[in-house]
Amino acid sequence: MKKILIIAFLVFDFTTFAQSAYVDLGLPSGTYWKKENEGGDATIFRWGDYYTYQEAIKKFGNKLPSKKQYEELLKHCKWTLDNHDNGFKVIGPNGNYIILKKVGHSAITGNIVDIELAGSYWTSSSNGTEAWEFNIDCDNYGLYSCPQIYRSAVRLVISKDEAMRIRQIEREQNRIADSIARERKRVADSIAQEKEMRQQELLEKKRKQEQELLEEKRKQEKEIIESLYGEWEGRYVFSKIKLVIDGTNASLYRSGNLIERCPIKISLKGKNLNVEFLNRRRNYYSNELVLYYSIKHNHGWVTTSSSLIYKLQYNAHLNCFQFNCQEGDEYDTTIQLIKSIEKKKKK
Repeated sequence: MKKILIIAFLVFDFTTFAQSAYVDLGLPSGTYWKKENEGGDATIFRWGDYYTYQEAIKKFGNKLPSKKQYEELLKHCKWTLDNHDNGFKVIGPNGNYIILKKVGHSAITGNIVDIELAGSYWTSSSNGTEAWEFNIDCDNYGLYSCPQIYRSAVRLVISKDEAMRIRQIEREQNRIADSIARERKRVADSIAQEKEMRQQELLEKKRKQEQELLEEKRKQEKEIIESLYGEWEGRYVFSKIKLVIDGTNASLYRSGNLIERCPIKISLKGKNLNVEFLNRRRNYYSNELVLYYSIKHNHGWVTTSSSLIYKLQYNAHLNCFQFNCQEGDEYDTTIQLIKSIEKKKKK
């Protein structure tokens, strides 16, 4: 918590310092002049605050420019009227400049008048009951003596040594700010990297879990399929039906006669297990083997044929295979094949 507060303080201090920067005009005395009036800035309140002479001396002390320092501006700087900022641009020997704005001046009543027409700035030099002001109007500027009770703007100055000290502080503050920024970036990058690693770990864990579930499912399917190997017997109307499953092949018998042997495919579809004969059926008379069987239709037995006999479905509840004809619900065509070994166990 303390670290966060320190960082916030430093950031705020940088902002304040940047708004109160001083300018080196290249003057012989080395004096640095502030860019803006005290209490004002270029965007929020451009005129600044107004003070009596005593208020200015008490608050700003030796930062308040003397009459001599204003005279140095008059002697060594180039003065041009700046209509954009309603003041005078004061250009130093080195080309840097400040702008003294027409901030108005105090009337006898104490009110500030003539804003953007004229302006007055206190010096630190007194003259008995009066003090020296630097005044500007439409196109003139100079030093005048006036009562100390008047209220005027203030433009501060610092010495070259003080400016160097401030610049050193500024460089140190900037160094600290850069260090804080780098540390923030390092921490942010570290957090992002750690987050990405956690996400990768979670994805890898999920992938492994899915792989384990898939392998377990395949293992269960293999166990179920292997448990189907062997002989399955049942009765289909008046004929005995036997299905022998060995590995990937199956043989189908009717009344003890082999009617087909071919490769099969055993698959799980949801909770259903299907056995499909992969090759086409045949007999001696046509390209397809026709298995005749009887179904109960209406009030009598009739003989019909169907290839659906070769589509099996395993009924786990009854532990049997069933042949299902799906041509109509009115047909009673289910054949059940019970595993022989199960029958033997019951005996």
